[in-house]
Amino acid sequence: MPIGELHKKKRTKNYVVLALIFGWCALIWITAMVRMAHSADLDSVFIEDRKFHQQQVDEAFESWQGNWQIREEEAQKEQTEKKEKHASDQEEDEAPTVMESLPSLEGDKDSE
Repeated sequence: MPIGELHKKKRTKNYVVLALIFGWCALIWITAMVRMAHSADLDSVFIEDRKFHQQQVDEAFESWQGNWQIREEEAQKEQTEKKEKHASDQEEDEAPTVMESLPSLEGDKDSE
């Protein structure tokens, strides 16, 4: 098939679109490089903010950890109290009643 005028127009248009795509990529790349280069200068500005934020995070973590330890201790105390109550309930069940602790009257009748 011979290359006609339409083929040449489409080829030119395709090259223009390709150049626009490369130009857009280059613009994004240059913008990223410039921003990264300037961010090194801005690090000193944000250092105090970062330290303050890290301090807040550390305090929150310590508070959470302290609360967790308190809850753990309370749970252990509660569990110990339940065990002691359960043990005392069992001791009460096993303790002799007043009637059982009295001497048997039937034995006295036999001895007469």
